[in-house]
Amino acid sequence: MKKRNYEIDFWKFIFIFMIVIYHAWCLDFTQNAKILFPYGNLLVDFFFIVSSYLMMVKIKEKKDTNNLGKDTWKFILGKIKPIYPYICLAFFVGVFCFLCFLHTPPLKLVNNIFELLQLQTSGILTSPQIYANINRAEWYIASMLIIFLIIYPLAVKYKKTYSLIMAPLFVFITCSFILYCHIPIYDPFEVSTFFVNGTIRAFLSMNLGVITYELVEIFQNLKFTSLVKGFCTLLEVGLILCYLYLVQKGYGIFSMFLPPFISMLFVTIIFSNVSYIGNLFHHSFWQKCSKFGLILYLNHMYIREVLLKTSTQSYENNLIYLLVISTIISIISYYIIKILQKFYQKYQKNLKNLIFQK
Repeated sequence: MKKRNYEIDFWKFIFIFMIVIYHAWCLDFTQNAKILFPYGNLLVDFFFIVSSYLMMVKIKEKKDTNNLGKDTWKFILGKIKPIYPYICLAFFVGVFCFLCFLHTPPLKLVNNIFELLQLQTSGILTSPQIYANINRAEWYIASMLIIFLIIYPLAVKYKKTYSLIMAPLFVFITCSFILYCHIPIYDPFEVSTFFVNGTIRAFLSMNLGVITYELVEIFQNLKFTSLVKGFCTLLEVGLILCYLYLVQKGYGIFSMFLPPFISMLFVTIIFSNVSYIGNLFHHSFWQKCSKFGLILYLNHMYIREVLLKTSTQSYENNLIYLLVISTIISIISYYIIKILQKFYQKYQKNLKNLIFQK
C-alpha cells in the first residue's frame, strides 16, 4: 500500500478554492471589476489525472480479476460512497434555496433528479437546461464516474497493454477528434457530435492520468542526484506559476491542450517525490483540508445562484458573501453528516432488520 501523498491533498484544496472563486465571475454586475481566476475551470484536469492515477494504484494492488463486471461496479461505488451523503445534503439544501429564495416552481426542478443520480454529462441535461440546475458544478464527478466505467475494466483486463499502448493511443485519437470537430472541451455541458464535452475532456485527462502512473513507476525506481532533484523543484515551481498564469490569462488559441499536459507533468513530479517541495507536506491536516474543499465545492453553486438573482452588491462583496456563506454551510454539513453516520453505525443492524427479512 502506497503512503498517502499530502502534497496532492494540499493542491486539491487550493485548486478547489480557486475554482470556487472562478465561479463567482458572473457576480460582477458592473461588468468592469477585476475578476479573480476567470479561467479557473482549467484546473479541473488536475483532478481527473489524480483520480485515474489513484485508480491505477488500486489496480496494481488487486489480485483477483475473475469477476470484472462486479468488480468494476464495486470500484465505482467505492469512489462515490464516501462523498454521496454530502452530495445528497447539498442537493436538498440547494432545492430549499431555489424554492424559498428564488421562488422556482417545483416542476422546473424535476430534471434535477438526474443531477442527484450523477447523470448530468450523459446527455440528459444540456444547455440551456443546465441553467435550471441546482448544483451543475458536479459535472466533473459525473464525467469521472462515466469514464471510470470505461477505462477501469480495460486497465484491469489488459494491464500494461492498456497503460503503455491503449491509453497513449486514446490520448492521440481524442486530441485529433477534438481538433477535427472543433470541440470546445472547456464548455462541459455542450453536446459535440455524440458526446457531451465534459465527458470528452474527462476521457482525455484520465487517460493522461494512466500514463502518469507509468511515468511515476519509472521515476520511483531511479535514484536521482541532488542536482536533478533541485531541477525538478524549480520545474515544479515553474508549473505552479504556469497554473497561476493560465487561470488569470487563459490559454492561446493554439494551446488548447496545455492545461491537461501541464497537470500531467505536475502530478508526475509530485507522486514521484523528485522535488524538495514535497518535504513540506507531512501532516494529515492537508487531507482534512482536501475533504473540506470538496464539501465547499458541493455547497457553493446554489449560493451563487441566490446571489446572482437577489444581490445588488459589488463583485468583491459578492465574492466575500459566496465564500463566507458557503464555508458556514459546508461546516454545518460536515457535522450533520458525521452525526448521521454515527447514528447509522450505532443502529445499523436495527435499520437493516426494518428493510430485509432474516
